[in-house]
Amino acid sequence: MRRLGFALATVLGLFVSSRADAAITLDLASNVGSRIQFLGTGSGTTITLTPGAGGAFTTNNFVITGSAGGAGDSLGLFGNLTGPGFTYSSGDVVVSGSTQTANLGGTGNQLQIIGGGDTLIADITGVNIMTMGTGGTVNFTGTVNLSNITYAGTNSDLNQLKAEASAPGNGGVTALTFQFVPAKSLTDLLGPGTFKTSYSGSITVTPEPGTMTMAFSGVAMLGLGYWRQRRRQLV
Repeated sequence: MRRLGFALATVLGLFVSSRADAAITLDLASNVGSRIQFLGTGSGTTITLTPGAGGAFTTNNFVITGSAGGAGDSLGLFGNLTGPGFTYSSGDVVVSGSTQTANLGGTGNQLQIIGGGDTLIADITGVNIMTMGTGGTVNFTGTVNLSNITYAGTNSDLNQLKAEASAPGNGGVTALTFQFVPAKSLTDLLGPGTFKTSYSGSITVTPEPGTMTMAFSGVAMLGLGYWRQRRRQLV
């Protein structure tokens, strides 16, 4: 059993390493004074990121706070989410206990990251939203929601993000998390009224196709081999 545990750990370790090497992840946080805003009418709400407050930060929504799997030269770069925002209505909300979910609409939105002499630009969709207790997440399923990525600058992280997300079978994924204290559900955020809070999130790339299948196939084969070996010993 110890040998099997070691073998499983080795395969899973290789799997995790391949994920880390294959895809870059950038962490982001709301800029000084920037907020995620829910503008509710009572039957529907529009979600946008408001600009930061004051000085050089006025027009920037967020800042890159972390980089994994890349060169790390994107740390401190500013970015924006521009456009009319994402929307959902009262009819979209699905309630399951204390959890509420909804699909998001909205077109014409762009994600932008400024650095290296150019701005990375990608079309972004919201996909879905969830609230549970005081927390909430936009794109809680981790669905690909970045497309048409363009960048011609010199920043290594941004070039890697563009290349990996644009590769066949891959795609860019952006998710945002937020918190309201006291808690506000999706139904509460329908308003009427305006609700704002700080946020954080990540920008990453989907795994290469087949990586997960190959890794867990290897785990299954190890388990089968161990079972056969034990069976011979007991006969």
